[in-house]
Amino acid sequence: MLVITLINQKGGAGKSTIARGLLSAASAAGISCGFLDTDKTENLVQWAGRATVAGNWSDKVEAFKTLNPQEAREMVLDLEDEGDLDLFIVDTPGDANELHDQLATVSDLILCPIQPSTSDLSTAVGTANWMYRMRTRVEDPTALPPFRAAINRVGSKPTKTESGVMLHARANKLVGDGKSPPVEKLKFVPRYVQQRDAYRRMDEEGLLDRMIQTEKTRKERYFKNPKHLQDALDEMTEFLDLCLEIAEANNG
Repeated sequence: MLVITLINQKGGAGKSTIARGLLSAASAAGISCGFLDTDKTENLVQWAGRATVAGNWSDKVEAFKTLNPQEAREMVLDLEDEGDLDLFIVDTPGDANELHDQLATVSDLILCPIQPSTSDLSTAVGTANWMYRMRTRVEDPTALPPFRAAINRVGSKPTKTESGVMLHARANKLVGDGKSPPVEKLKFVPRYVQQRDAYRRMDEEGLLDRMIQTEKTRKERYFKNPKHLQDALDEMTEFLDLCLEIAEANNG
């Protein structure tokens, strides 16, 4: 079971939206998957409830929740032992706490969603520095998962400011212990996630692949070709493939 944990030490960065997108892509691909919601807002749990009511959920996507850091870690380990799931997505609250430390040691990839802004880049660097410092707190630093920033909510034509932020992030060393000069560049998933109305609808209605099937069965002709939903699903499928590639490469 591959475990992807979404961490950013601030709220509103897009963690839950990317989690929903990854689960949609996994569902569409027939990958057995589940999620763990560790945020007191219960964004993913409530989303699953809305999706079920709307008929846009899959009983093959398993849902779990807890606010307890140790219990979260044990849940992941227990599910790995059971071997029923191939992919597990963990959504975390937007703050720095013990939960992040507990989950980092049982994850295969840490994703840090950010918007292309100076403030979001700053929090991504802070989160990356936390991951960098973990190397001194664990017995085997090589066992830690890879860390990748995930740029999302990008317009179809990035603004000059957005492009400048992304260029600065890729060109400069920004990661280290947070005290001494940075020694590493911030690493990114090599795929931006666009700002799409389909993702807003997904947050309200459910899994993208199920939404597409629902649209196609409606009587109204203009619902028969939900291209905007398919484009979003295709984007998230490519994004998921890249994440799995990074995680699997790290596992050797």
